[in-house]
Amino acid sequence: MPAHADLLESIRDLCDRIDLTYTLSNLPTLMASSRDGLKRIKRIVEDLRRRYVLSYASTNPLADGNWRKVEIRPHEPGRIVTTSGGYFAPTN
Repeated sequence: MPAHADLLESIRDLCDRIDLTYTLSNLPTLMASSRDGLKRIKRIVEDLRRRYVLSYASTNPLADGNWRKVEIRPHEPGRIVTTSGGYFAPTN
């Protein structure tokens, strides 16, 4: 088989594997979805870069396993704080 025939066969195989007809007919939607996905990934990376870890030591000595609410409020207006809202106390 000539070299160009091998190349043509490879191209046909690739077209079948990526479903070229579907891809071309849905390209605008696929590109928009990809852009949306990239925006979400960018937001996650930005959030991780601005992540802080705070420590907290309870003054409650009870080891009862109950949920204890902890509220974190920023001093600066417009800042957003995301927390788990509390923790479970240890148990004996």
